[in-house]
Amino acid sequence: MIALCQLRHCYATHLLNIGAPHEVIQCLLGHDAIALLIFDNRK
Repeated sequence: MIALCQLRHCYATHLLNIGAPHEVIQCLLGHDAIALLIFDNRK
């Protein structure tokens, strides 16, 4: 079974790989600060 956080990480990674702007990914994931997005992406 895949955890929700793993699915979010895969989604964000895919968006980064296809060139989506960080701000768009941040908004889609519901993060208030870019630091949270960077932290999530390092997991």
